[in-house]
Amino acid sequence: MNVCAACGAEPGGVCGGYHELLVEVKPFTTIEQFSGHPCMDYSYGSNARGRIPADASAAFGNTPRVSHWEMGHGHGGGVEIIENWTGADIDVAWERAGNATRWNPPTGDAGVGVTGRE
Repeated sequence: MNVCAACGAEPGGVCGGYHELLVEVKPFTTIEQFSGHPCMDYSYGSNARGRIPADASAAFGNTPRVSHWEMGHGHGGGVEIIENWTGADIDVAWERAGNATRWNPPTGDAGVGVTGRE
C-alpha cells in the first residue's frame, strides 16, 4: 500500500512537505521475519535494480512496533519506525485503521489463499 506522511522538518525545504512509502503489510511479530523480502530492498527509494515511486519501501507487521524503513529526511535520515512519526495514541489509531494496517492474503478464484511468499 502507499502511505503518505506530512513532514514538518523544513517547510518548503528538502522534504517537500511530505514523504511517501510503499509498504508491505504482513502478519509478522518481528522485523527479522521480513528478511529477504523486497520491501526491505529499497532504502532511500532505490537499489541496484532501480528506483521505486516513493521515498522508501517499508515493512509493517502486526503492531506499530513491528515497522521499518530507511529514507532521507531533512538534512539527514536513516532507519525509521512508525512511532517516530506518530503521537502517543498510535495504538488507538492502529486499531481504528483496521484492515488498512493488517495483512489480508490474496485469494484465488475459489477464495482459497494463494500460495507463495508470505
